[in-house]
Amino acid sequence: RLAGLTGPAALAIGNFDGVHRGHRHLFDRVVSAARSFGGAAVAMTFDPHPTRVLAPARAAPLLTSLDRRLELMAEAGLDAVIVQRFDTAVSSQPAREFVEQVVLGLGAREVFVGHDFHFGRNREGTGELLHALGGELGFVAHRVDPVTDANEPMSSTRTRRALADGDLPLARRLLGRDFDLDGL
Repeated sequence: RLAGLTGPAALAIGNFDGVHRGHRHLFDRVVSAARSFGGAAVAMTFDPHPTRVLAPARAAPLLTSLDRRLELMAEAGLDAVIVQRFDTAVSSQPAREFVEQVVLGLGAREVFVGHDFHFGRNREGTGELLHALGGELGFVAHRVDPVTDANEPMSSTRTRRALADGDLPLARRLLGRDFDLDGL
C-alpha cells in the first residue's frame, strides 16, 4: 500500500521512456478506471531501464531522465508513481511472484500494460499470463493496443529514430510536445 492512498488502485506498469502519446493514452485509461471505482491511479516504472541491466551493450539512449519522466507522468493525472529499482534480483523474479508482490501488494483492481509488455524472469510474463493471473487472483488485466501515427505504433524507439534523423516534427507528433533535454 502507498502512504496516503486508500482503497483499490488502477495500476499501469512499464518503462514509459519519453512519456509519448501512447503512454499517455494508457495513463488516461488508468485514471478513468481509478475514477470509476473511487480508487487511486498509480503507475510503476523502472530505474535503471531494464536493458541497461540485462544487455548494456544494446541499451539505447533514454529520451527522458527519471526526474523528467516523473514530471510528465504527474502531468498525466496520476495520483502516484512508484519507481522500482531494476536489478538482477528483480530480473530473476518469477512472473507470478512479481504479480503477487506488486499487483496484490498495491491492492490493484485493474492493471494496464502496453501490447509488448513482458515481466519476470527471462521475460516469461506476457499480457496473456497477466490476464490469466488476474482471473485467478482477483484483478482485471488490460493489454492496451498501441496508438498509431501514419499506421505505425507510437513508441520510444520510433521517437529516438525520428530524433536521430533530425525529424523534429515527427518526434513532436509522437511525443505530443516538443522534445526537451534536462540540463544542470
